[in-house]
Amino acid sequence: MQQKLFGEILGKSLWVRSTLGVNQPVMKAINLILQEPGLTPGKVAILVGGPDWPTSVLTGVLKLNAAQMQLGTLPVLIPIAFIVLTGGAMLKTGENPDSLWVPLSAVFMTLSGAMQVGIALMAVKYTNQVTKDRADEIAAMPNDAEVEAFDESQKKDGESKQAAMKWEEQSTLWRLVLVASIVCIVISGWIFKMFSCFEDVVLTTNIDKPPFNGRFLNVVKFYGWIGLVFQVTSWTLYYIFTLHIKMTVKARTKLSRVDQQPAVEQSNEPTHVGTTPANASGDPFADRAQSAVVEIQAE
Repeated sequence: MQQKLFGEILGKSLWVRSTLGVNQPVMKAINLILQEPGLTPGKVAILVGGPDWPTSVLTGVLKLNAAQMQLGTLPVLIPIAFIVLTGGAMLKTGENPDSLWVPLSAVFMTLSGAMQVGIALMAVKYTNQVTKDRADEIAAMPNDAEVEAFDESQKKDGESKQAAMKWEEQSTLWRLVLVASIVCIVISGWIFKMFSCFEDVVLTTNIDKPPFNGRFLNVVKFYGWIGLVFQVTSWTLYYIFTLHIKMTVKARTKLSRVDQQPAVEQSNEPTHVGTTPANASGDPFADRAQSAVVEIQAE
């Protein structure tokens, strides 16, 4: 379902394909590995060692064979078994703190973590190996033309955004917004560090008993709410600042397009000496700037 329902649908989005880097050598190497039939080590390492949902969605974006992906994912039952053993041992530990389950839970957790890290490292190893050994084959793979054009436009937009975000480009008001956002996030961090902000929750916690009394939001204490308010305020201020940057970039783009137009446009209608259009000011540059402002205001 993750591959067919989410991956293939999200794969139609240029932004998703660009974000995943489908034209990058590493992603092409992963594509080659996952196309291998059967249970090859590299294929299993990527499908089992990678994060569950993103890896399954990636196979859909790359339009890989669903049956082969299911086959390559089957060995995930082994690490799942160890994770289940870890959870069961931790549950027993909560019920019997002095029992044999205490050391067993630590052993199972160590084995589960080591296995997951080892499989992830194998995925990196095989990906790097294919990137080097099959470099000519990867170079011959065609790029996604739509993604190439999108990446180029995003690069230009990014440069414009970076220029607009420079400190010296900001007015006093927007500098204050940025400083306030930083101050709020710092205060939030110190509150979480210095005070007891949240109730302790473990696997065997019963939320029907005090201090939760059936309401999970009671996990947040008084100072926790204060810290969260400062954090949300910081996010909101920064989001407002990003909106300001987007509007600035859009306005500058409009003006640059106007400046690139010819100073005097040829007209098909005959002109008479000593006459000017009704809306013209006599200065072609001023007229173009005024038209750009009108377009921005109209949007």
